[in-house]
Amino acid sequence: MPDHTHRVAINGRTGTGKTHFGAWLLSLAPFDKIPYVIVDYKRDELLNGIERAKFIDDRKLPRIPGIYILHATPFDKTGIENWLRKVYDHGKIGLFLDEAYMLPNQKRDDSSFVAILTQGRSLHIPAIVLTQRPSHVTPYVFTEADFYVLFPLNDQKDIERVSDRAPVKDPEHPAWDMTRRLPRYHSRWYDQGEHFSAVMKPAPSKEVILETFDDRLKPKRKFY
Repeated sequence: MPDHTHRVAINGRTGTGKTHFGAWLLSLAPFDKIPYVIVDYKRDELLNGIERAKFIDDRKLPRIPGIYILHATPFDKTGIENWLRKVYDHGKIGLFLDEAYMLPNQKRDDSSFVAILTQGRSLHIPAIVLTQRPSHVTPYVFTEADFYVLFPLNDQKDIERVSDRAPVKDPEHPAWDMTRRLPRYHSRWYDQGEHFSAVMKPAPSKEVILETFDDRLKPKRKFY
């Protein structure tokens, strides 16, 4: 599974289960070691249902391990750009970026988002990047990814973008045969480092995911 240095690219059209799957990955992430921030553009019900998550704004960086939520809007590009720059400068903060195509300065190589994707491993800035429009995000989302997760896509440009960047044509990995239709909420998983692929079944239920967050975020009792 991804650790505190990895980048994960999750792609899929609306309603395929990508945010649900991403939330499951996040529930297993090492947020007991470093803080993880959900940059939430769409006010997702599951993500905002994490009871012990703390809400922050773009003026603050979390310092204590845990789960944090930053409600972003596509209209405040400067605020998010500056906040991501602070994350880059500080390091050791995990990111969960939902609807990543809304992040600012996608086409600029000097943007904070691109800097985090290309240099985040050495800075210990893991990232789970979700998008329903792969053709609208920087190519670094794919070229720098350690893990790919692909749910169904509709737009031909999005399919071509993923096909160009991910190993979908590798005969050694039949899971990436794009002509094969998968059951609902199933996805294609590829581990770049291990050169391993698989078809993933649906993520656990919302209740199980929230319970996992709750158990891991509970204050630990000390016994003397």
